[in-house]
Amino acid sequence: VNDGAVLMTGKVKTPEEKILATRLAWEIFGVREVVNELQVTDTSSIKDIAKDLAASATLRTKLITDGNISSLNFSIDVVNGTVYLSGVAANAEEMNRVVAHARDIRFTQQVVNYITLQSDKRL
Repeated sequence: VNDGAVLMTGKVKTPEEKILATRLAWEIFGVREVVNELQVTDTSSIKDIAKDLAASATLRTKLITDGNISSLNFSIDVVNGTVYLSGVAANAEEMNRVVAHARDIRFTQQVVNYITLQSDKRL
């Protein structure tokens, strides 16, 4: 949960579980927005899970070692090769650097950017 916004990522086995997760998220006090990126899939191989974990760890390392990025301000989740980014960037340049690092990771199929800028009036 980030300032009343809930981003859900991961895998569920049925569409009903995805709907239930959304309903439960809305029941949390203070929630103003729910973004449900849960993927409905009944199979996950150890190989796919390992790829996602490796991609997440590699991206986190790139953010930590990039002196132009405050890495603690960003959350990373990788599901089936899709990288989900969230957090607050100081400016557009920092956000673009984070997204560029994510796109450069091996096994990345897609990058979904939910990063907001510090200057965003909604914060």
